[in-house]
Amino acid sequence: MGKILIFEHTNILGYKMKQILTQNGFNNIEIIKDYSVINLTQNQTSERPACIVVDLDDRNHDMIQVIKRIKEETNNAPIISLSQDSNLSTLKKAIGVGCREFVLKPFEAETLISKVYKLYYDDQEPSKEGNTFLTEELFKENAISLKWSEDYMVGVEQIDLEHQKIFEHFNKLYSLMREGHGHEYYGELIGFLADYVNTHFEHEEQYQLKTSFQEYQKHKAHHDKFSRRINEIMENHKDNRISDNDLISISLFIKDWLIHHILLEDMKIKDTLKVSE
Repeated sequence: MGKILIFEHTNILGYKMKQILTQNGFNNIEIIKDYSVINLTQNQTSERPACIVVDLDDRNHDMIQVIKRIKEETNNAPIISLSQDSNLSTLKKAIGVGCREFVLKPFEAETLISKVYKLYYDDQEPSKEGNTFLTEELFKENAISLKWSEDYMVGVEQIDLEHQKIFEHFNKLYSLMREGHGHEYYGELIGFLADYVNTHFEHEEQYQLKTSFQEYQKHKAHHDKFSRRINEIMENHKDNRISDNDLISISLFIKDWLIHHILLEDMKIKDTLKVSE
C-alpha cells in the first residue's frame, strides 16, 4: 500500500488524523513536523507518496512555499491542504501551487477519509463501511461562518445571485446553531436545498450547454452527487427529527460544497468567460 505523508506541526491533530486513517484501512502513514528540505529528503523513499496532507496553519513557515518544495521532491504527488482559515486568498494560493483537494477545520472524519480516498484511489468513491471513527475533539467547535465576497463571483448574474442565496442560508443555520435553535431551522433549510438542486443546478447546466462548456459532463456529475446526498439526508430525517451531530454534519457538508465546488469547479465557468472575451 502506498505511503501517506502528513505534514502537521502539532502533535494532537497529526496523530488524530493518523488514527482516523488507520481506523479506515490505511497503514503506511508518516507524520512529518520538520518542513526543511533536508528532512523531507531523508524521510522519503524512492517511492512516490500516494497522497500528502499538509496543514497550512503553521504561522512559522510560508506554507505555500513548503507545498511547492513538497511537490518538487515527491514527483508531483497529490496534496490535500488542511486549514482553519477560510480566507479565499490562502485557498486560491494553495490551489495555484497544486493542491488537488482541501479540508476546512473543524471537519468530520468522513470528510478527511473521502478526500484521501479520492486521491489515493484515483477518484473512486470511498466505502461507507468502517468510516465511523469520530473523535469528540474534532467536533468541539461548530462550522465556521462563510462571508460572501466578490472572490466567489463567476461573472454570470443569475448564478452569482443563487450562490449568494445558499451562503445566506448556511450562515443562518450557523447563527441559529450557536443560539441552540438549529433544529427549528432544519425543515426550512432542507426545503431550500431540495429546490436548490433542481433550479440552480439546472440554470448552471443550461448555461454550460449554451456556451459549449467543455467540462459539462464532469460538472454535472458533481451536481448529481450533491443531489444524491441531499436526497439521502431527506430520506434519513423524514420526521424532521435530527441530532446535534447530524446538524453539524449537514453544516460541514454544505460548507465543504460551497468552498470546494465554487472555487474549483464553478470558477472554470469564469475562466471560460475570460477566454471568450
